[in-house]
Amino acid sequence: MDKLNESKKSLVPAGGVLMTARPVSFTPGESVYDVLTRECRANGVPVDSSNTPLYNSPYVKGIGNLYEFDAGPTSGWLFSVNGSFPSMSCGQAKPGDGDVIAWRYTCNLGADIGASGAAQG
Repeated sequence: MDKLNESKKSLVPAGGVLMTARPVSFTPGESVYDVLTRECRANGVPVDSSNTPLYNSPYVKGIGNLYEFDAGPTSGWLFSVNGSFPSMSCGQAKPGDGDVIAWRYTCNLGADIGASGAAQG
């Protein structure tokens, strides 16, 4: 929290969890990004993203009004699948039955959350 832009601190809930873990359904072929946007929309959590033409894939800039760079130049959103941080974009990653998907905010390109070398957003 010490790196977070002062104006954004009130957006982070106690404990830092925007949405609690819970089982969700998905349709085969949906991406991690599809699941994120659907679940956030259903729970009133805003998601801001843009398309990355080079990879033809979405890039998540903000979740819950907490954006990349709000906690410094190496901060932003990363996702994990079953505790591992894939080296592919959220638009390319496809969930499977029983997968646990988590989105976490990093302040140091993933090194602070055990995700060095992961693809952001």
